Amino acid sequence: MNTYGQVAARILTHLVTESACCRRDLAQVLHVSKASVSRTVAPLLDSGLVHEGDPVEREEGGPGRRTVPLSVRPDCAYLVGTDLEGGLLRACVLNACREVVAGELYQVDGTWPVDRLLQEWRELIERVVEKAAVPRERIAALGGGLPGVVAHRGFSTRAVLPPGHWTELDATEPLTTLGVPSTVANNVLCVSEFEQRIGMAQGEPAFLSILARYGLGAVLYVDGRQLAGSDHFAGEFGHMRLFEDGPLCSCGKRGCLDVRASGRTLPDMTDLGYAERQSVLRDRAQALGCGIANMVKMFQPPMVLLNGVYTPYGEQFRPLLAEAIEGEFGSLPLARPRLVFGQQVEYKTAIGAALRAGVQFLPQYFADQLAER
Repeated sequence: MNTYGQVAARILTHLVTESACCRRDLAQVLHVSKASVSRTVAPLLDSGLVHEGDPVEREEGGPGRRTVPLSVRPDCAYLVGTDLEGGLLRACVLNACREVVAGELYQVDGTWPVDRLLQEWRELIERVVEKAAVPRERIAALGGGLPGVVAHRGFSTRAVLPPGHWTELDATEPLTTLGVPSTVANNVLCVSEFEQRIGMAQGEPAFLSILARYGLGAVLYVDGRQLAGSDHFAGEFGHMRLFEDGPLCSCGKRGCLDVRASGRTLPDMTDLGYAERQSVLRDRAQALGCGIANMVKMFQPPMVLLNGVYTPYGEQFRPLLAEAIEGEFGSLPLARPRLVFGQQVEYKTAIGAALRAGVQFLPQYFADQLAER
């Protein structure tokens, strides 16, 4: 591939997987000259693959600071995202502007054998793609989110699934059913990719991301990059052992944070009055705050970003969690992190999985498309 094709594919990939940006920002992010970006963008504009928005003032202001944001044509590529967590399967199709053009949730029966679960997952993905009514050749990649300990290679995980049993799950069949390049990661990584690229963590060089759904996972970002030993696995935050007492955890030990703070053990809050709900949230904030404080003492992230089952109760839960974290610091003169709750976006994990796949596979997809022109 020639230099133009390489730079053009990188520009298109960035505009799909990040927010719209100007030529100057593209040059900085892609580590190429602004002149090179301008030369590459010109034919992309002529072909209609890229569009210019209305000029805007840069934050620093001053004369000559107006910039023109660039964006891609919505139908130049599509990404499929899907995830499994607890009793729900999700799948969605994104266009190149990161808009969900079709999506569906599907309730999982905890009594199903693994083969039935995988069959329903495959049919869900096929159904959502049909609903999206997009050309199959425009689907560039599929990204999947899995719970539990995700294998370094392939599409396998070992996770606790309803009704609460450890399950060996190989998701190869549903996640490769479209015949497009595919990749998987732990669900908390997918959520964090969403937040870092188009959500609450944009521009944040360091943050601790926590996902509390059926399980409880966490990942730390430093200098804009995930701090972990692999691209698929995320920290089993829920299996941090903090308490001497408590029920037996699914991992076989007692004292795990998962038992006291995960979505799997969260009681139904629907019919609880304010006082009862506040009591439940306070107990869980105390447990979760202890785990978060231990992470903050070690790594000092300036922001803690929480997604999942506590998001709907953010206004009640935030002060309780802040109080619990503060209580764990004692007299330590450490900076207190900002507590941020992610916005409620139904397909957030699936969208993050799709964007993660886009980063990996869109450069080759766009290079092939440009070579055919």
